[in-house]
Amino acid sequence: MEPESNQPLSYDILQHNSYRAGYIAGVLLTKYILELERSNHDELTGLLNRRGLSDELKDKDLSNYSLIYCDVNNFKKINDLFGHNKGDYFLQQLGDKLKKSYRPEDLIARLGGDEFVLLINHKQRSLETISQEEKTNIIKKRFSHLVTSIINSQPQKYHEQNLGIAFGVVGFQENDNLSSMINRADQLMYRTKSKSKDL
Repeated sequence: MEPESNQPLSYDILQHNSYRAGYIAGVLLTKYILELERSNHDELTGLLNRRGLSDELKDKDLSNYSLIYCDVNNFKKINDLFGHNKGDYFLQQLGDKLKKSYRPEDLIARLGGDEFVLLINHKQRSLETISQEEKTNIIKKRFSHLVTSIINSQPQKYHEQNLGIAFGVVGFQENDNLSSMINRADQLMYRTKSKSKDL
């Protein structure tokens, strides 16, 4: 006899095959959804990972986005001098502040280590009517202010290690894909880093 839907749980009902099958299916489905969520998100920060970012962009028009690629200058020193727990905590803080500083339609991902990517949806900001150069300048200026506030909020002992965040900003070009945009932004970021080291 099948258990009634409104019948209170009892040992006999739990032993019933149809209940057990439904319960097991529910547990497996929940586990599958959680695993799928984990496979698309960075375990440390909860942000999208590279796979999750690619999935999010699958049906989106990349021409609506500008891309920021950034990494943390002298992050290895933080790990080496103060321990990996402190380094992990800094990355979690950074991820959290990036997420809180941008809108839900913007995409933020941690690619690994101290590398982060932000895709800024300028269409949602009514920036599509201005030139790419102007968009890039607006995005760079805003991100610079954010970076300054993040670094200034860190302990003095981190400042003594010249902790910083380097970044490059690019707009969409014809035939661009996610990888080509990341590569161009990475090159810009590297050039910025090289200039600062030469000073």
